[in-house]
Amino acid sequence: MNVIEILDETALRSPDETALIWGAPGKEHMMTFGALLDRSRRLATLFREHGLGQGDGVVIFLPMSGALYEVMAAVLRLGMIAVFVDPSAWRPALEQALAHIPVRGFIGTPAACVWRWFTPALRHIPKAFVAGPRIPGAIPLREAQQSPPLDAAADLAAAATALVTFTSGSTGISKGVLRSHGTLAATHGALSRHLGLQPGQVQLATMPFFVFANLASGTTSVIPQLDLRSPARADPASLLRAIRAWNVTGIVASPFLMQCLADECAMQKRVLASLRNAFVGGAPVLPAVLDKIAAMAPDAAVAALYGATEAEPIALVRHDEWGAKERQAASSGGGVLAGRPIDAISLRVLVDRWVRPIEPRASRVFEGEQVPTGTEGEIVVSGAHVSAGYLGDEGNRENKIIVDGALWHRTGDAGYLDDAGRLWLVGRCAGGVPGESGVTYPLRIEAALSGTPGIARATLVQHLTRRTLVVETPSDTDSFNAGKILERIPWCSVDEVVRVRRIPLDRRHNAKVNLPSLVELLDKQRWLARVSFPVDTGF
Repeated sequence: MNVIEILDETALRSPDETALIWGAPGKEHMMTFGALLDRSRRLATLFREHGLGQGDGVVIFLPMSGALYEVMAAVLRLGMIAVFVDPSAWRPALEQALAHIPVRGFIGTPAACVWRWFTPALRHIPKAFVAGPRIPGAIPLREAQQSPPLDAAADLAAAATALVTFTSGSTGISKGVLRSHGTLAATHGALSRHLGLQPGQVQLATMPFFVFANLASGTTSVIPQLDLRSPARADPASLLRAIRAWNVTGIVASPFLMQCLADECAMQKRVLASLRNAFVGGAPVLPAVLDKIAAMAPDAAVAALYGATEAEPIALVRHDEWGAKERQAASSGGGVLAGRPIDAISLRVLVDRWVRPIEPRASRVFEGEQVPTGTEGEIVVSGAHVSAGYLGDEGNRENKIIVDGALWHRTGDAGYLDDAGRLWLVGRCAGGVPGESGVTYPLRIEAALSGTPGIARATLVQHLTRRTLVVETPSDTDSFNAGKILERIPWCSVDEVVRVRRIPLDRRHNAKVNLPSLVELLDKQRWLARVSFPVDTGF
């Protein structure tokens, strides 16, 4: 099999329909499915003419654009391995890729090709291609215009690696996730079904991987101008203009981007009447975020996706499932509702043994290790769209479980299943803070204190031997009483409250607490104030 065949079939059915729209406002480029098919086939010929072929790794440094998806389709067609490194943390990811994959190609923008000259590891990659004007040492992709299209796709095993992406590393070292052609096909099926992707729809695409599902479904993707290296600097006004200009019917974005967009709509006193679906994911989603999205898009079905780089999606919760009972549970330390696991996934909650490897076992042993309903534990999943492993086997022993020959992935998230079979998230296993009454996971605190006046964000962390409540305030001058904050979480024992200017977040989505960076901040005592307990004082 070859996953590119799914895209080919879509393009052949609807060659004249628009596949991609990208570029600066007022200067957008458009590409049909037929044009994407033709260009990717010619690029495949170009790559083959220059000695690249099945099994070769290709590092790709291109922004979300037509060129990116032409290249990706050509690489898949030849059976090569596309390697994408996070622009916010490229160096360690690149080192991993070069150490474990026979990387023989580099494809980038003119700036990336110049940067390659000064990066020894990249300079030694045999073949370089540039998307744009000619650069010394790089072959222009536009030369493919003179190449004949390559119709046949490499015939591969379903387990053949198609691409490598990297985890965010928000709680530790980033790992290279291997996605096979079979995994990509299964992921497309899951996303297409649960996002309701269909021909004729127009999706605002803010996450690169989701565009693949759009292309395979015949859905038009509008790619806004976003710097993926700094999502915090995204311009919500430009997103709003793109949605209105192209009558966008659906959107998938991170909680941070969705909040920015919703705040912009509120400021302009506008609603997005064209939206019919609005999905938010990439981090746990609090109900207040869904409320904002629903107000921004009153005619849209609003939902939060839960997943991981290794398994996307895992569960889904609709906005209307957050009733009074669920909101009270969250404010009382119950965590964040993620919803029912999708039908393509098997999910279990086990006793939390994070970091410790779990040896292969029989099903009867595995099933006996589940925790009771309502009890917190480690979330593990299995399914056709779950990644089989990591680059260089880095982390396989710690993150995978073999049960009677079947592979289960340890998500690293802690949570529990309620009486209705719905999944609740309580935080990362690595972030659990031990105490006399057991482990407290930080997402319980984040959800409980969300919306508290004078608190922009809060979390719990173990710093040295102390249970430390870290609080970010909207401004340095805001005053609040630390004792009164603890009154809102009477079920959580705290040794100290630390007030900081900003709790560090992950660089990919600017939404999840970056635990290593937070611990470093505390180690260096970069706080505005610190109060130990028991004490009755304010600051």
